[in-house]
Amino acid sequence: TGRVDLAIEQLHETIEMDPLFAPAHAHLGRVYLAEGRYDEAVAELEIASDLVSGDLVHAGSLGQAYGMAGRRDAAMRMLELLHESAKQHEVASFQFALIHAGLGNQDQAFEWLEKSYERREFVMALLPVAETLGSLRHDPRYGDLLRRVGYPGRETGSPK
Repeated sequence: TGRVDLAIEQLHETIEMDPLFAPAHAHLGRVYLAEGRYDEAVAELEIASDLVSGDLVHAGSLGQAYGMAGRRDAAMRMLELLHESAKQHEVASFQFALIHAGLGNQDQAFEWLEKSYERREFVMALLPVAETLGSLRHDPRYGDLLRRVGYPGRETGSPK
């Protein structure tokens, strides 16, 4: 709803109650990322990733944060990690899209978003409020995806 300060406050309270609750760290990292607070985003997403060690559920967001923070090598390592994992297990296409968006690779980000759409990944329903994909919102392909996912008449991914 755009109430970033309230979200940050609530997430900090949640982390105080349970510092080992990975989803709170991950959500806080994504809020920081959307706010341009890249170093803080990386720190929170690294904590979330460490807390679920071995599970790549936060790899896309962490790779995106690395890319947006200018840590290209670290972002590329996350991308390689996902590609390696995909040889053994199913990996959500959306995760690849996040990293490419963070690296500024718009065409590749849209290729992966298209795969995510084709695979009917649930995260596609979150496109209108995917604040961390702000760099893609003004591209006509984003509006096209929104319409196909079921948000007719939406020109951009703005949640307002």
